[in-house]
Amino acid sequence: MKVYVEFPDRDIFEKLCSAIFLSGGVVVAREIDADLFVGEKVHPFLSTILVSNNVPEDLSSVVDVLLPVQSLQYYLKKFNLIFCYFTYGANLEDFLNEEIYKSHRYGFPLCVLLLRLVNSDTHLLQRLYCTLKNQARESDKLFVYDNASIVAILPYTTLEGAKIFARRVLRRSKTINWIGKNPEIVASVTQVTADLDASETLSKLEEFAKKALESGQRLIAI
Repeated sequence: MKVYVEFPDRDIFEKLCSAIFLSGGVVVAREIDADLFVGEKVHPFLSTILVSNNVPEDLSSVVDVLLPVQSLQYYLKKFNLIFCYFTYGANLEDFLNEEIYKSHRYGFPLCVLLLRLVNSDTHLLQRLYCTLKNQARESDKLFVYDNASIVAILPYTTLEGAKIFARRVLRRSKTINWIGKNPEIVASVTQVTADLDASETLSKLEEFAKKALESGQRLIAI
């Protein structure tokens, strides 16, 4: 998703750009390259996300209205939802449920990887997302999850293949540094079975990521 951002307040502008990037979007320098416009006015030909205290009467090209002077977490949650619906037509759980259905309907393996950033930091999370994105295939889908984790949905991937992928990301993450800090990461991975839906799968991954942290492991496979 390519987004053009136009906002006079520098702090809000930077928060919007960070949230867009962490949600899997790209901020572009030219309006002509954009799929989506973010600003204080409705764009004449691009779908628009308004940053305003007021909702306009005509909502024909407005995707959502965001409040100004909010935290980065607020914008991140908003853009996660916007991009999920804009790109996939669904949120994370809906998208994962659809992938689970297709996996069992067409008989291909499906794995889900949860990377939990223990020392939660926006900049470290941003760099971890980039590392994961560089390792992922085009068919893999990434979601920022609860502002401290990234979920990777890996179709056509066995559990062994997902573990190899996770270990590679964990190795690459050692090179990440932000003002002297390195990310502390634990990972849990599972191959999806027919008896669990998306919510149960994510809960299981969170539970085992917590157990991995408590036991001093970096990766736990379910």
